[in-house]
Amino acid sequence: MENKVFFGEYPQAIKADGVEISNTTNEKGYLLGSDGAWYSRVVAKPFVEGYTFSNGKPVEKGAAYFFKVEPIRWRILFCEGDIALLLCDSIIANHRFDAKSSNYADSEIRKWLNDELYNIAFDDFQKGKIIDTLVDNSLESTGYLSCDFICEDTSDKIFLLSQSEITRLSYGFDGSYLTHDTHRQMTTSDYARGAGVRVCTESNLLGNGWWWLRSPYQAYRLDTRGVNPDGYANGGDLFYVKSDDVGVVPALRITLN
Repeated sequence: MENKVFFGEYPQAIKADGVEISNTTNEKGYLLGSDGAWYSRVVAKPFVEGYTFSNGKPVEKGAAYFFKVEPIRWRILFCEGDIALLLCDSIIANHRFDAKSSNYADSEIRKWLNDELYNIAFDDFQKGKIIDTLVDNSLESTGYLSCDFICEDTSDKIFLLSQSEITRLSYGFDGSYLTHDTHRQMTTSDYARGAGVRVCTESNLLGNGWWWLRSPYQAYRLDTRGVNPDGYANGGDLFYVKSDDVGVVPALRITLN
């Protein structure tokens, strides 16, 4: 059984019936609910019609919804001493990778992770626990024997996993990207569904999504590698960098002491 921890907070579940939203806001722009929790308001723009939230109600384009700000659940992929590598346990958002290329070092998604997400999801105490990680963007990290689109290594507080990392046995993943590994399958949050993430509607994978990896695709500079709803991890045109419907599953390292 995987070890999991809660760390930081982010809008996730759709507001429960009966909760009233006030005009009281906090420094992050969240609105106070009658249950004492904070909520984020989103005007829905679902990827396609027919999606539903976790409560079974339809996601209606143009309708305003409120999503409860909740603790983020993370999987502990690996521990070394008092340092733990964490991977978010769901697709908590969707975001375009970049407007121009699959170069992770210069990408919009990298900036979003280390600026907007970092500042809104974590308080000062939690930020003090997050460790700067030297992120490996080498050829080996892509899973290819050759690739023209690799970039330099980066130093990040929050990052996306690479192709080599999501086939690493020591992290709990299957060693082949060609398998439908359940450990790579990620469900989409209600917030992400409202914000426009692409959601699988097949009955056996209902609610799962597609999520970015930081590794470039070998054949074309405007595609990356990524993970499908069934856990198959390859990439290509489903992970076109300009798409804003692909999910984000952040990773980070923290000190446990």
